[in-house]
Amino acid sequence: RCQARSRVRTGHGRKGASLFTRSSRNVRKDAGVTGSETVTRGRAAWAGRLPGLALAGLVLLSTAVRFAVAQSFTTPWIAPDEMVYGMIGESLWSSGTLGLRELPSPYYSVLTPALVGAPLAWLELESGIQWARLLQSLAMALVALPVFLWTRRIATTGWALGASGLVLLAPAFHYTGFLMTEPLTL
Repeated sequence: RCQARSRVRTGHGRKGASLFTRSSRNVRKDAGVTGSETVTRGRAAWAGRLPGLALAGLVLLSTAVRFAVAQSFTTPWIAPDEMVYGMIGESLWSSGTLGLRELPSPYYSVLTPALVGAPLAWLELESGIQWARLLQSLAMALVALPVFLWTRRIATTGWALGASGLVLLAPAFHYTGFLMTEPLTL
């Protein structure tokens, strides 16, 4: 009896039977399987990515808008802070020390000079300032990520996206155009 079943499954002993054909008796019939499960899982996977894509879109949109607004500022606007952070950043990336005209500057943090100094040290002054503004706009817009993650723990995804969008509308984002510490303090 076992041999008869194996012959039917594999198709041995019948003319024209292939290893890939099955007898209708041997096909398992599940009433709960309709074939649309793949589509449902695909939609669920896409729906799971949608909040991340929306958050990335908010960050990129905020970065672009803030960078465009920063183009209306002249640098240095707030003297001497912008000049000091720019020179300390250049010193950090060119010599590895936080110095101001080869003098030590021990009371400044390393974060802003590290962010602002790389483009200023590697590029011409005008394009370096533009790249520094872009990096500051991106750094400030990335505040939406921890806001989203924190809000998602206590609210729905929609509310978390709303909170992320709301924080990106803060007036403090006006400072992204200045070479100062404000973009990294938010």
